[in-house]
Amino acid sequence: VYVPDEDTAVVELDNLPVIEADEAYQLWVLRDGAPPRSAGLFSPTGPGQARTVASGLRGAEGLAVTDQPRSSRTTPEGPILVQAPLDA
Repeated sequence: VYVPDEDTAVVELDNLPVIEADEAYQLWVLRDGAPPRSAGLFSPTGPGQARTVASGLRGAEGLAVTDQPRSSRTTPEGPILVQAPLDA
């Protein structure tokens, strides 16, 4: 759910693959012609479930989630698990 007035999105996910203890999900902001920008790491809230909040999304075209090592990366290394357009 994107809240334009606050330039913030709440991202709730279901049916994600279960990740290892040394891994995390990482949210990526997608803009046409630009490399993905990390919006941070987040952990599962339950089996196959996760929730995170991201800001600074104005002008973004979409969001993507990857499975990454627990230390944040500057480029996606794992496969894209979920990708969705953002009506910003």
